[in-house]
Amino acid sequence: GGLGGVGLALAQHLASSVKARVVLVSRTAMPPRAQWTAMLADASTPTAVSRRLRALLAIEQGGGEVLVVRADVTDAAALEAAIVQARTRFGDLHGVLHTAGVLDDGVIQLKEHDAASRVFAPKVQGTLALEAALARAQKAPLDFMVLFSSISAFAGLAGQVDYAAANAFLDAYAQDRVARDGTWTVAIDWSQWQEVGMAAEAVRCVGTFDDGRELWIADAGHLARGADAAGADADLDDVCTGEDQRLGDIGGDDVARHDCRLRIGLA
Repeated sequence: GGLGGVGLALAQHLASSVKARVVLVSRTAMPPRAQWTAMLADASTPTAVSRRLRALLAIEQGGGEVLVVRADVTDAAALEAAIVQARTRFGDLHGVLHTAGVLDDGVIQLKEHDAASRVFAPKVQGTLALEAALARAQKAPLDFMVLFSSISAFAGLAGQVDYAAANAFLDAYAQDRVARDGTWTVAIDWSQWQEVGMAAEAVRCVGTFDDGRELWIADAGHLARGADAAGADADLDDVCTGEDQRLGDIGGDDVARHDCRLRIGLA
């Protein structure tokens, strides 16, 4: 969503390039603007919050204006309220970038209904809720609508049956929207972004061995956040991820699994 890595990167680009007034919609609540500077100076502020605050300040420093609104993208009423708030602050919206998404990779034989529903929600229900909210709250026609789809929509990547279907919906919706009302709508089938986004968050190099090999941790649940826990001379059992969860003795140099979630590989 708006406070994800891709959303913040786009907002910073729009601010620096065209001095855009940006509305970031996210389920994540942020502190009031007056508290941002003090919270950044407070060592007890969670790392994730500090990272978002720095990005928001960078938008302002780049010449843009930013409004953060809390709303679930699948909730049409909440989105309508967000649009009203945005119009009150900035006037009618000129364009919409729909970047929300959820990954939960797994083989189709073991895929559960609830897991697939979570993947469908932001891209399928979220897109339909966004259309309904715009129809009620936005007065002027949009200049553009950009949907952030994925190459999985046509490549059928392994373990992503639900994600592939959700993105295929976005591709079809874009064509349908243009045909129905002429709104310039495009779905971009992105591959992995290098430094931000779900795929980048899910894979991290967390340490280097004496012989130069690197230890990478891939986790669909985005638990791999242990870059500072492993130094240049890390041992396998010295690497931590998530909230100080020890991997323990993995053993061997081949791909291994831990707790059915973490996939460990040496490169």
